[in-house]
Amino acid sequence: MTTLLGLTIIRSSGGSSHRCSILIGLTVFLDYNVAMLSAPSKYAIRALIFLSETDPSEFYSVESIAEHVDVPSSYLSKIIAELSEAGFVKTKKGAKGGVQLSATAFSFRDVCEALGDPVLNDYCFLSSNKCSKRNPCEFHERWHKERLRINNFLEGLKIQR
Repeated sequence: MTTLLGLTIIRSSGGSSHRCSILIGLTVFLDYNVAMLSAPSKYAIRALIFLSETDPSEFYSVESIAEHVDVPSSYLSKIIAELSEAGFVKTKKGAKGGVQLSATAFSFRDVCEALGDPVLNDYCFLSSNKCSKRNPCEFHERWHKERLRINNFLEGLKIQR
């Protein structure tokens, strides 16, 4: 059973078609509704959702994960290394190695933060400089409110085994 986006997803014993349709739906959600996220964050979230739906005692190859979530495996392997360093996944080398989920619950924001997603930074909307209440640009207040809204939205989206 997995809770994601306020839905409780229960794996059926009838195969993976149910899980695949959920992942396809979430992929569409991630691509179109969270367009501000960087590609690494989107790919990481897709991979973590996939892993949250798998047998927790098994390790899965990066190639297998990449195929299931439609992400280039060479790119995903770099992202997996960052996720491992941040404690979201465990990796194991060798013939029976691969990747498995190590964290039991976390938010999309946690993932974005671990990958340094620009959506979470406090740079100015108009330039690459930081702006603040002391040195605001003309969009500072509005962008600050929007950034808080985005942060709260991402914090509310959870992946839970």
